Amino acid sequence: MGGAENLLSFDEQYIPYFDERRLRSLGSASDQSRLIAAYALALAASTSGSGGLHPGLVLLDEPLQQNPDPDHRDRFIQFLSRQLARSAGFQTIIFTSLTTAEVARLRRQGVNVRTPEGKKLLQLVPEAPTKPVPPAPAKLAG
Repeated sequence: MGGAENLLSFDEQYIPYFDERRLRSLGSASDQSRLIAAYALALAASTSGSGGLHPGLVLLDEPLQQNPDPDHRDRFIQFLSRQLARSAGFQTIIFTSLTTAEVARLRRQGVNVRTPEGKKLLQLVPEAPTKPVPPAPAKLAG
C-alpha cells in the first residue's frame, strides 16, 4: 500500500511534483510563499553537514507578505523560536517586518534578531556634486 510519499518526485532542476503536478500549483496563493520557504529550508537542511553542494545560506524575503493574519504570524514566530530552527547547520537570513512585541518575544527565546535603524534598510544617498570638466584645449593644425 503506497502512501503520499510515493507521489512526490523531482525533476532534474529539483522542482518538486506531487502526483505529476508542480507542487507550487497546489493550494491558494498564500500557500505558495510557505511552500517556497519550506522547500528552500528543507534543501539546506538535507545537505547540511553531508558535504552537499548547498552554499549553507538561505535568504527569505518577506515570508509573511502573503500571510498577514495573526494566526500565520504566530506560527511563523513559533517556528523561528523552536530549537530545530535555531540549531540548523546553515544560516538563514529573513527580511521581514515584525512588530515590537514579536521582536521582543523572539529575543526572549534566544533568537538573534537584528533591527536596522531608520525606516528603511536601504536608503538612497544623494550624489555629491561634481566639478565641471574644462573643455580640452583646441589643437592647432600645422
